[in-house]
Amino acid sequence: MPFKGFQRRLTRIWQAGVFATLCRGDMATLIDARLYLPEAWRNDDERCRKAAIPEDKRLFQSKTQLALAMLKIAQQRGIQFGYVGIGRRLQQGTGVSAWRR
Repeated sequence: MPFKGFQRRLTRIWQAGVFATLCRGDMATLIDARLYLPEAWRNDDERCRKAAIPEDKRLFQSKTQLALAMLKIAQQRGIQFGYVGIGRRLQQGTGVSAWRR
């Protein structure tokens, strides 16, 4: 499978994010976004320096923790929503699927 080989080559340079989007009807807007810093990067000073990640931003947070923080901030800002949709990987063993306003 060529795609899997391509994915393996990208493992050294990929970036992942967690995004919060507010949708209504056929409209959508991005309301928050966080860069996910893999745990392996946290202790790799050279890699973090090359990527210009400040030392105070190198705290590991799982994608679930990032998502929950964004939900909490959205709620604090008074953003009203009745549904939270999440990707399959975030659903597994998380607190996101049980999160309530």
